[in-house]
Amino acid sequence: NLRGALITMPHKVSTVALLDEASPAVHVAGACNAVRRDEGGRLLAEYHARVRQPSGPDAFECAWFLTEAAALEGLFLPDSAMVFIPRALQRCPATPRLHLAYAFVSEQQWMRGGTTPEQDLDVVRRYEEAMKFPETEPEARVRAARFLLALGDVDRALEVISKATRASEDREMRYLTNLV
Repeated sequence: NLRGALITMPHKVSTVALLDEASPAVHVAGACNAVRRDEGGRLLAEYHARVRQPSGPDAFECAWFLTEAAALEGLFLPDSAMVFIPRALQRCPATPRLHLAYAFVSEQQWMRGGTTPEQDLDVVRRYEEAMKFPETEPEARVRAARFLLALGDVDRALEVISKATRASEDREMRYLTNLV
């Protein structure tokens, strides 16, 4: 008679063994935070469930997504972040720092090795998306230029950094700008 449940610690990991079907996010995380029964009685799970109606994001929801993205970045969990952040961007496409987070965790995957040349270009494209927002443009430019330098593309790195519309107020970004 149970339609669904929200799962809390310490049960998020152990619940996975009880599932009939799980989302890719559950497989990556090895845990779930929401389960439901379908019409046939099968137990399905998701790692990030929306509690609100899908009528559109509000400021709180986008701030929550941004906070979670920052946590995944800081914990250096790019595989989990690469499942979560694109879904967060679907809900909050006008959130500049989510675009920057997407590029940043893509770069984290690159740092771990094993990326293809196409994935390397995806990192640059994601930084370019973040450059479209005034709030994240300076940082996205510096990070993209530094990434291009790491790839050995010095000319493109200099081109990206020279098109900055304003200097970053962040000390770390100013330092990296001077390095590039």
